[in-house]
Amino acid sequence: IKILSLPRITNFTDFAPLGEYPDMDITYVTGGKAIGEADMVIIPGAENPQESMEFIRKCGWDQEINVLLQKETVILGIGTGFFLLGNTITNSGNKVDTEQIEGLGLLDFNAEIDEEKIPVRVSGKVIDNLPGPVYVLRKTEVEGYQIYSGKTTTNSKIKEFIEVEKYFDDDVTILEGLVSSTGQVLGTSIHGIFECTYFCSRFIN
Repeated sequence: IKILSLPRITNFTDFAPLGEYPDMDITYVTGGKAIGEADMVIIPGAENPQESMEFIRKCGWDQEINVLLQKETVILGIGTGFFLLGNTITNSGNKVDTEQIEGLGLLDFNAEIDEEKIPVRVSGKVIDNLPGPVYVLRKTEVEGYQIYSGKTTTNSKIKEFIEVEKYFDDDVTILEGLVSSTGQVLGTSIHGIFECTYFCSRFIN
């Protein structure tokens, strides 16, 4: 597993549980270094999506990721790393000068996020009908927290894959996260998701 070390990376503890499993080789890829071979590439959350995308392109990681996808590498985005998987990210926090960022285009969606950070505890479960190898995650319970408020607008038949049952301390149900039709590219805005032992073990499987 290769984790991209973005400028001002946040919530790096998200990935600590992965290292507790035997035979897991986890490496943080720093600027100037190639990703190289990987079974999985994780794009973590960072404070500034614009800065993150500029850094990814400067390092040539966007081109490497496209090559790795042809080798069946799994790409996972968490937090703002999830939003970078899409076509565009609109930062609507600045009402005077709305900023639009071009994403990686690995999932066909547009994201709108608010500059205001609102940590919110969430819980739910992965939906039943999932494509490709990610099917192994079906019906697993998850919980964690979200930091950025916002919404995603999908342009095709990519699937939302987590059914959040508790949100903003209210008993409501929403669908969260997205997964490609092959199950090879997936993202979620939920931090701390690997603290859920059953989900984490299935994810590694």
